[in-house]
Amino acid sequence: KSISSGDKKITFKIQGFKPPSSPVSRPGPARFEYNFYNYTDGVYTLTIVKKENLKNIFSILISGDNISVENEPRKNKFVKLNIIER
Repeated sequence: KSISSGDKKITFKIQGFKPPSSPVSRPGPARFEYNFYNYTDGVYTLTIVKKENLKNIFSILISGDNISVENEPRKNKFVKLNIIER
């Protein structure tokens, strides 16, 4: 991962996936959660990079306690970005 709140860029590189260690594993999509602290409000560029160096680039707006997806890739999309409020 590479995060720079100053220039508002966040990059995650997918290196691979590990199977769940639980004996009661379920099929389904891979999941990842990241908590981001010390951020400033504004539009961030979120880049997800696959092992083959394919990229999905999103624009996300952080405003107070709200996060919304402003723009997402239209072609070759391999990641679905879900924002979950707590």
